[in-house]
This record gives sequence, C-alpha cells and structure tokens, in this order.
Amino acid sequence: MTGVSFTVTIDDAAAQGALSAIAIRARHPRPAMDAIGGAMVASTLMRFETETAPSGAPWKPSRRALKTGGKTLTRRGHLRSSLTHAASDDAVDWGSNMAYAAIHQRGGTVERYARSQEIFQRYNALTGAFRFATRSRANFSRWVTIGAGAVTIPARPYLGVDDSDQAEVVRILEGFIARGDA
Repeated sequence: MTGVSFTVTIDDAAAQGALSAIAIRARHPRPAMDAIGGAMVASTLMRFETETAPSGAPWKPSRRALKTGGKTLTRRGHLRSSLTHAASDDAVDWGSNMAYAAIHQRGGTVERYARSQEIFQRYNALTGAFRFATRSRANFSRWVTIGAGAVTIPARPYLGVDDSDQAEVVRILEGFIARGDA
C-alpha cells in the first residue's frame, strides 16, 4: 500500500466493561432522578423569588403583597419551604404537601359556609378597644355568625418545567450515563 495508513485496535474487554457499566447505570437511574428532583426544587424556589410561572408569565400579585409590598405566595414562606422531591428508578416527583398548594397552582374558588362560632377578645378599659385573643388570654367572649361566601384565587403556577429545566435534566442524564455522576 502506498501512502500512509492508520490502524485502530479496540481492546474488546475494556470496551465491553465500559458498555456494561453504562447499561447498569441505565437500569438503575435513581441517583440521576434524585439529582433531577433537587434541580427542579431549586428551579421552583427561584420562581418564588421572581414570582413567575414556568412559562415566564408573571403571577398576578396578591392583595396582601400589593398592600404590604411583600411577595405573592410568600407571606410566611410555608408553601415555599414545604417543597420537596421523591425519586425512584422510574420517575421523580416534586411539589408540596400543603393543603392549599393545589389551589395556588391551579386556581379556583373556595366556598365558605355560614357558621356561628365563639370568638375570644381582650377588652382594654383604658382605650375601650377589643382585640382578638386566645381563649386563655381573653377577658371577653361572644358568639358571632359568619355569613357564607366565596373567594376566587387566581392560578399562580409554580410547579413545572421550562426550557432551562429541560436543559438541566439533559445535562444531569448525560453526566450520569457517561460518568456515573448525577
């Protein structure tokens, strides 16, 4: 043969070992799913900071946030701090177990039924003012009737996957399959 030639020899044992390791990781991707869950929770936490949906649309500000200058869905931070994830070899779930999490994600109407209840107050004789108090601190109580009503809460989606989340999932999976790190 005239000119130049180049020969590549593949060590079959090494190649088979590498492919076998990739196949084992692909069958048990729980570490990658756990990393994806952590990344999705972090992304969701960022949405609470920016007050935006996964689509990029801003949340409708709450009346409380407008009145106090605070952030929507972040009065005490319970919803935000309840975010967690659970990973398996098949999937990863992330979200909140708070009773009101779904209504904020999807929006809806909350019905309030008419009821009577005892309220506890503390009376200040110097100012003539009544303030709500716990039963143990109250010096006055009375029964009140509260009428029926409804409150409509707009959807403020905080859970979801945007383009940068998709890119992060791909990055995590590529690293896991190639190197075993998630």
